[in-house]
Amino acid sequence: MAQDIADAPSSAAAEALRDLRTSVLRLNADGGSQVIVITGSVAGETTIAIALAQSLHGLGSSSFLIDRDIRACGLTRHLSEPPVKALGLVFREEATLEEGIRDIGGYGLDALLCDD
Repeated sequence: MAQDIADAPSSAAAEALRDLRTSVLRLNADGGSQVIVITGSVAGETTIAIALAQSLHGLGSSSFLIDRDIRACGLTRHLSEPPVKALGLVFREEATLEEGIRDIGGYGLDALLCDD
């Protein structure tokens, strides 16, 4: 979906994403730090989180995503080649949080990806 939105910026999906982004930005009108939690109802559901992060990046905001879906690792599978094992290492204290965070180049965000 994120690529579909980029390819068709006048589509209904792209407009809905811009509406969501605008609503999120209005909630933070004072300019303070903001944390947004997006959860899916189905394992592996990552589209909105990635698309919103990309949209916010286009406005100069930074995003940090955590793939907490340790069974499906949908975000990790979508963003990472080859798979990384960051989240488990950090939780087991075999790596620091800083070592676990990955810069996801083409997406303009950082992520803590799960074990695959």
